Amino acid sequence: MIGARRSSRALLGALAASAALQARPAAADPPAPIRRRVGLGSAHGPTVGGATLFTMPHRVGAGTGAALVGLTLPTFEVQLFAPRLYSVDLSTSLTGTLLAAGFEEVFYLTQDAYLTFHLGRGVARFVGGPGIGFSAAFREDDRGVQNGASLRFLSQVGLELLTKNEAFGVSFLGRPWLEVSHVQASGEQRTFVGGGFAQHIAFFGYFRQ
Repeated sequence: MIGARRSSRALLGALAASAALQARPAAADPPAPIRRRVGLGSAHGPTVGGATLFTMPHRVGAGTGAALVGLTLPTFEVQLFAPRLYSVDLSTSLTGTLLAAGFEEVFYLTQDAYLTFHLGRGVARFVGGPGIGFSAAFREDDRGVQNGASLRFLSQVGLELLTKNEAFGVSFLGRPWLEVSHVQASGEQRTFVGGGFAQHIAFFGYFRQ
């Protein structure tokens, strides 16, 4: 009889403990990690490039070359992030377009797009990926219509440094390119093949999830 009472008490205690555990509120899920959705910023820095005349009417391999050392004017940069490790980065030479229109009366537009991989989880992360871009220019004066266009094959590689909450960042980027350009001016047409390297520092602010 005593053993039966003890068994009943043990059973009642186990039922009470089970009911208390079920009544206890579930532990809160850990907060979702911060993810960047959209980044807005600007990049600038030195540029080294060169081009060689490839063809012109009735001539092949004219051998005319040109070298360029300059400074990339501040660009307008947009980063569109995917859920995982990469983003689509758009770079537009907005300052160059405005200056060309204001001082040279030239319509000038250039646009680059990169598929960029962001590797790492800490404050410092590796970035890199391929890209493609184009440029177009148009001008009309007393010498007639002058226009040109180019197609660029790009890449970028570098390091980005982020604040702990990923609200701001700075990137140090190397951006090499190869380019094919066609120009028509003063009744002549010319095609150039060129390439170069830009060393850019970019500042970004981020909209986050």
